[in-house]
Amino acid sequence: MSQQSVQWKIGGEAGFGIMTTGLIFSRVMARGGLKTFAYPEYPSLIRGGHNTYQVTVDPVQSTSQLHTVHLLVALNRETITLHEAELADNAAVVYDPDDWGTETPTLTHATATLVAVPLTALTKQLDSARVARNTVSLGASFALLNYPWEIVEGVINDWFGRKKPELAAKNLALTKAGYDAVIGKYNFPHHVAPVAGAPKQMVISGNGSIAMGAMKAGMKFYAAYPMTPSSDILGYLARQEDTMGLVVKHTESEIAAMNMAIGAGFAGVRAMTGTSGGGFALMVEALGLAGIAEVPVVVVMGQRPGPSTGLPTWTSQSDLRFVLHASQGEFPRIVLAPGDAQECFYVTYHAFNLAEIYQLPVLILVDKYVQESWQSVEPYDTSKLTIDRGSLLSAEQVLARNEKHFKRHEHTDTGISPRTVPGVPGGVHIASSYEHNEEGFTTEDELETTKQNDKRMRKLDTYLMKHAHGPQFFGPENADITIVGWGSTKLTALAAVRIAEERGISMNYLHFTEIYPLPVAQTVEAFNRTKKTLCVEGNKLGQFEQWVFENTGIRMTGNFHKYGGRPFYPEEIIEQALNLI
Repeated sequence: MSQQSVQWKIGGEAGFGIMTTGLIFSRVMARGGLKTFAYPEYPSLIRGGHNTYQVTVDPVQSTSQLHTVHLLVALNRETITLHEAELADNAAVVYDPDDWGTETPTLTHATATLVAVPLTALTKQLDSARVARNTVSLGASFALLNYPWEIVEGVINDWFGRKKPELAAKNLALTKAGYDAVIGKYNFPHHVAPVAGAPKQMVISGNGSIAMGAMKAGMKFYAAYPMTPSSDILGYLARQEDTMGLVVKHTESEIAAMNMAIGAGFAGVRAMTGTSGGGFALMVEALGLAGIAEVPVVVVMGQRPGPSTGLPTWTSQSDLRFVLHASQGEFPRIVLAPGDAQECFYVTYHAFNLAEIYQLPVLILVDKYVQESWQSVEPYDTSKLTIDRGSLLSAEQVLARNEKHFKRHEHTDTGISPRTVPGVPGGVHIASSYEHNEEGFTTEDELETTKQNDKRMRKLDTYLMKHAHGPQFFGPENADITIVGWGSTKLTALAAVRIAEERGISMNYLHFTEIYPLPVAQTVEAFNRTKKTLCVEGNKLGQFEQWVFENTGIRMTGNFHKYGGRPFYPEEIIEQALNLI
C-alpha cells in the first residue's frame, strides 16, 4: 500500500458509539478525496462485549482491512490488551486516563506512542454524557493525523445538523476539544493529506448499495424478517418508503416474507426479500413455488457462519451449496455473488431484469463482510441502465394471440413463455404449485410433465447465451499466481494483488460473480490464461472450488480456506500464494 495509507481502529463496548464514530471518520476522509474501506466487528450483544471499527485510508485504493494498525483509539482498557499486537511501527494509542485511575497503560511495542486524552474530563467540561467520549476521540484522531480541521467541521455539521442545529454545535464542540487537546503535541509520523481535485464520493455499505440498486431497478415491494447480516436492507428501505413510493413489510416470519414477495411478483410488481441462512431454510418451499409458477422474485441471501444459529454477527461463505441446490425437484434459478459495494448496486439492478426476463428467482449471494463493510465510491453511473421486463404482454398483445385460454407456460425454444399480470383482458390463467400444461391447468401427464421441465430448464441455456459474461481478471496479465475467488473475496484479493505488485510478486485475481449457472466456456478460457491458481473462499469444504471442478474438470493448484467467522487479510493471501512457488 502507499506510504500515505493509514489504518485507524476504534474499540470499546457496545453502546459506546463505535459504529457511528467509525462511519463519521470514513466520511471525513472521503470528503477529502481519500479512498476508504471500513469494517465493523461486534458480538451478538446489545450492550457490552467488544466492538471494533477499522478504517483503511489510502489516496489511491482501499478495498480491505490490513493486519497492522497505525492509530488505535481505546475507549476501554480491553481494547489495548486485545489489539496491541496489531500496532504498526511508530503507531499511536489514544486512551482515556479516566479508564485507568492511578495506573498508566504499558505497551510492549517498542515504537508505539501512548496518547493520553482526557476524554471523560472534556465531555464533563462541555456538559455532555460520558458516552460522548467517542466524539472527542474523533477530534484527537484527526489532530494526530494532521488532517485539516475545515473538512472535519463540514462533515460534523452535515452529520448532526440534519437532526438538530444545536446537536451539531454540541458535537462540533466535543470534536474540537479533542482536536485542540492533541494538535501539534505529538510527533506522529502517519499523516494523511486530502487529495486535491478528487471527485465527490459517497460512503456506502454493501447493504445500502443493494437497497439503492433495487430502488433504481423499480422495486416497489420489499418484505423481510430481520436477520443479520441482511437486516440493514429492511431498515434502509423502510426509511425510503414514503419518499420512493415503496411498500416495505416487516413480516412475522421468513415464510411470510418469501410468499409475499412471490405474490407481488405475480401481480406484476418488482419485489425482493432478504435473509440469512436460517431464514432462507424456511423460504425453500416457497422458492420452489416461484420456480414452478415461473414468478420473478429477487432474494438477498446474506451468509454468516452456521450451522443453526452459528455466529450471528460474523462472516462466512459456507452457504454456496445450500443456495445452489435448495429445492424440491429441479427448477432453474440464477445465483449472482457481488464482491464489493459497486457490484452490489449493479448486480442487484441486473437481478431484477433477469428475474423478469427469465421468469424465475434470482438469488443475490452475499455475506456479512461485503454487506456490512463501508466503502467510499463515486456516485453510481446509471446513464446506461435500462429496465427490461421481458415477455410481459400488454392487453393488445394478449388479445392478438386469439387464444381460448392464455398459454402462460407455452413451450418455446428459449424456455421463456409469454407473461401477463392480473387484470389484463384475455390473460387469465392459473398459477399454482402443481405441475401444469401450457395453459396453467394441473396435469399429471408424463409427456407434458417432461416437456414443462425441459422448457423451464432451457431458460438457463438462453441466459448463458445472451446474458452471462464470465469471470473477470484484475491485475497484470500472465501472472505467475492467480488468486481465484467469488463474492466478497474480491475485496481482500484486490488489496493482496496491489501489495504483491509493490513487493515484486507476479499475481492477479480472477473474480466470479456469476455462480449459477456457471459460464463454462468463459471459465475454461479464463483458466487457460493462468499458470498457478489459488482458490480463496470462506468455508471448510472448498465449495466453489468443487463447483468449478464439477462443471469444467479444472483443478486448482492450491486452496486457502478460512471459516472462523473472520474475513481474509491480504497478508494471509500473499503468504499462502507464495507457498505455490
